[in-house]
Amino acid sequence: MAEIIRVLSEHNRQLERLTEAVRASGTTVTEVFGFGPVGAAIAIGGTRNVGRFANRDQYAAYNG
Repeated sequence: MAEIIRVLSEHNRQLERLTEAVRASGTTVTEVFGFGPVGAAIAIGGTRNVGRFANRDQYAAYNG
């Protein structure tokens, strides 16, 4: 039982760090229903530099 608590506590610390990083990015993607910090981090990481897209339509096309 102690091992499970240790693992869950570590996961919680990692989620808190991830949440802070997403918040610091200034993204509004987490305002979309069902889009939490993990999904936002994946989207931000996969996008890399959003400035490389001329407009939102190109970004949407890139994401399929």
